Amino acid sequence: MSLSRIFDISSFIHEQGYCWIADLPVEVPLGELEGSSKKSTLRLFENGVEMGPSSALHSQIREIGLGAYSHWGKDLYFSSSNNTNPSKKKYQITIEDPCLFLEVDSAIASENNIDTPINYLQSSYDPSRIDSDAKYAIRIADTYVTALPEGRKSLYGKSVLELGPGNSFATVLILKALGAKSIGVADRFLAKFDSLYHPVLYKKIAELLKVKYADADLEIFYQVSDVGHATNIVDSYEVPLEKLREVIKNVDLTLSNAVLEHLYDPFAGAISLYDIMAPYGIGLHQVDFRDHRDFSRPLEYLMLGDQEFKNLFYKCNGECGGKTRPFQMSRMFSLAGFEKVDFYPNMFVDPTYLDDFFNRLKRLPWNLYGYFDKTLLMPISGQFRLRKRFLDK
Repeated sequence: MSLSRIFDISSFIHEQGYCWIADLPVEVPLGELEGSSKKSTLRLFENGVEMGPSSALHSQIREIGLGAYSHWGKDLYFSSSNNTNPSKKKYQITIEDPCLFLEVDSAIASENNIDTPINYLQSSYDPSRIDSDAKYAIRIADTYVTALPEGRKSLYGKSVLELGPGNSFATVLILKALGAKSIGVADRFLAKFDSLYHPVLYKKIAELLKVKYADADLEIFYQVSDVGHATNIVDSYEVPLEKLREVIKNVDLTLSNAVLEHLYDPFAGAISLYDIMAPYGIGLHQVDFRDHRDFSRPLEYLMLGDQEFKNLFYKCNGECGGKTRPFQMSRMFSLAGFEKVDFYPNMFVDPTYLDDFFNRLKRLPWNLYGYFDKTLLMPISGQFRLRKRFLDK
């Protein structure tokens, strides 16, 4: 499924030789970058005629021109078709934008056989399941607190945003009870309040938390149980991370558990994450790098070609997990601007499976993963710990 946007290009400056630089609208996703193998899908048209070659070397654009162009970072480096001043010509671009798919309405989703998001499915009302959900939420919150530089003290006076909270807002409510100043959640598909499930869950958490943390402020659990997921209690954004930078800023702590592997555009997500965080902000993000279709064969989706995987990813709303590997995601965070990027792997692929998989992978000469150092494929889960610099340079 290809979704594209069209933009008029009218503002540009002369760079060197035959090369001009166009300032692209902020809605245009970032183009190619050093250290990333991702190719831009931008297409350039002059008076309705497509230009090219794309992804040209900047030296080629400057010295030869004749319609060559490159979508590099936030800019478009281009030359006119006959190397004359482009100011009297009409330029347009189209670009396939993975974030556009995030806005597809339910009618289009149905037409394209897209699965119902997990967060929109009804939760289980079984008491034993609710008890398990409550204990799991506390365990996740404890994991975050343990990883913070000063433990629970790092929450005091801080704003907290959880990405992809799942079927409840339990984790951030726990962190609020433990001292966070304000809390929020964001997800492409945000769970709706269920009056038969959430009040029972939240009161169960309050009961368990009272035993574990005698000084926890449990009032918020009863407030939310009474009034639902009100925005004056929990800031909520039904927005994908890739677009979150448009609606929120200056978050002190960002958290997620098994979320970032489901992004349609991980690099755009990394940039957006950087932009929404406050100076000295901290991010704790557990990422599951396994093929979610079969955890016993965690690398199988790397065998798929780009289009085949894209079709799979769109159909299941990204719930199969993405192909990006830990070292690639680390690089994306660094390029996005984070001053500190540490990855703590906590799960590794079975060596026997890896040997078999890599032998099969190398039989596919078109598959770039077969050219990687095999050890780069070993970590399949871990936590990223990020810190934003005080001021952008």
